[in-house]
Amino acid sequence: VCTVLNTAQMECPSPPVNGKFHQWSRVRRSEQKIPRSPQKYQETQMALQISFIMDSVEAVKDLEKHFQNLRSQLIYVEDPRFLQFPNQMKLYKGDTLVIEGENLNLASDETDVNVTIGTCSCNVTSLALTQLVCIPPEVQPTGTNEIGFSTGNNLPLVVVRVGQHLRFSIGYLRYEVIKPYNFPPEAIAGITVGATIFIVLFVIVLVVYRRKSTQAEREYKRIQIQMDTLESNVRSECKQAFAELQTDMTDLTADLESSGIPTLDHKNYIMKVFFPGVSDHPILNDPKVI
Repeated sequence: VCTVLNTAQMECPSPPVNGKFHQWSRVRRSEQKIPRSPQKYQETQMALQISFIMDSVEAVKDLEKHFQNLRSQLIYVEDPRFLQFPNQMKLYKGDTLVIEGENLNLASDETDVNVTIGTCSCNVTSLALTQLVCIPPEVQPTGTNEIGFSTGNNLPLVVVRVGQHLRFSIGYLRYEVIKPYNFPPEAIAGITVGATIFIVLFVIVLVVYRRKSTQAEREYKRIQIQMDTLESNVRSECKQAFAELQTDMTDLTADLESSGIPTLDHKNYIMKVFFPGVSDHPILNDPKVI
């Protein structure tokens, strides 16, 4: 029975053909000797013609004949199968939740699958042929099933629903998420004040150090200028003294060249060497002849 939504659209639930589908699948496998495997889902598809009984309208009873441009076949595939958690329980450590299975996306996508953890929803992010991935809530839900009934072990039950009729109980989920430590407001205020004081002291020390460095640099420049001035003065004095020395040597050389080197006679030389400061000495007297 279809439900008319508006003048251009109606919604019709697909009729159940489970018995016929499984019988047809067994016949196909026995004829072609196909093993039961999720990789062989192409061989277990069953296509049925769609038709409608709408009063006395004969054309809609055979869409393939009268409406050739329409997709008039409804393809049935095997139901998805979700695997339960090992030992009916799984530890959640803060990552995504991965649920294994078979034939998961043959006739479904992420919008057709609803995953609940307790009474909370698990956001489905990916649906592959053998895996479903969802993001659980940050805090572990209460220990109930999807409708709020207690599970008896204080753990939430993970349930997967596909469409309106398929329900799979996967197992229980235990959170082992490392919770961040919540600092009390007093500790946060103390840390903030301490950090502020440290920053202020650091700025003061930096300013003082900068000032001392500037003063030291200025003093160094002053001493360097003094040293340069002293070096220049010494250099000038050395040049002047050397020039004066050269002048004196030139005058002395000229005097020697003009007058010659002054010398003493033998007698005066001997007296100045052996008897300095003595002008009258017996040895200076002429020898007496007896």
